[in-house]
Amino acid sequence: FTVGSVPDDYRTRHPIVVSESEKSADIVISSGAHGLSYRDREVVRSMSVDFRNSGSQIIAIMVPTGSPNARAAGAAARDAVKTLKLSNINSNQIVVQHYNASNHGESATLRIVYADLNAAVDSKRGEWNEDLLDTKDNKNYSNFGCATQNNLASMIAHPADLLGPRG
Repeated sequence: FTVGSVPDDYRTRHPIVVSESEKSADIVISSGAHGLSYRDREVVRSMSVDFRNSGSQIIAIMVPTGSPNARAAGAAARDAVKTLKLSNINSNQIVVQHYNASNHGESATLRIVYADLNAAVDSKRGEWNEDLLDTKDNKNYSNFGCATQNNLASMIAHPADLLGPRG
């Protein structure tokens, strides 16, 4: 009696994939603002904590130009840089970039962005193309394990841990 490997293992059918993704926060800046509001400063602080925990090397502040709120956004960007530095982020890790927002009108936002790792399941979900009552081979149905893998991927705090152990 020989037992082979399980050909329909849910971990191979619905693998968790670690990839790079962009984390960002948009801050709406009114034309009359002279810097960041208290609430907006908290958004920047929260991003700084997430950035430090991510292990990423560069955090960018995207500043709109050519929009009615461009001057106010520049002042807010200077406040954002100060806030990041007060959150123990080195100046060489902060990059200020400008983007053309002349066609955005009043809705041009200050964006804080950095790259981070993300864990997700890279398979199609919701495929019910086979009869669940047809169990004569005693195999898992094609969607089996998909929800569990998705939940596990969303709960992983540090996706780099899936790539290898920490030092």
